[in-house]
Amino acid sequence: MASLLHKNSPEPRDPEKGSPDSSRILLIIRWSLTAFFFSGILVFFPSVSSVLLLLLTVLTVPIKPLERFFCIKIPLKKGIKIAAMAVVFSSP
Repeated sequence: MASLLHKNSPEPRDPEKGSPDSSRILLIIRWSLTAFFFSGILVFFPSVSSVLLLLLTVLTVPIKPLERFFCIKIPLKKGIKIAAMAVVFSSP
């Protein structure tokens, strides 16, 4: 009986990862932002803005090796990363 309860019980979720649906939506948003920043690089090419957009593109691209690299080299909290991206994006 205990084995049946164990099989049917839901798996414990990691609170930081969230539900599978929210992680998929987040992935779509990150790819959309990456495409938007990349198009900005092409539009503002011969300027400082293109360099800042290149930095944002590299930071937002959802590729696991890059994410691990930035987590190791730049250990910042999510709130600080979001604020930094907002400041760089809103700079003239």
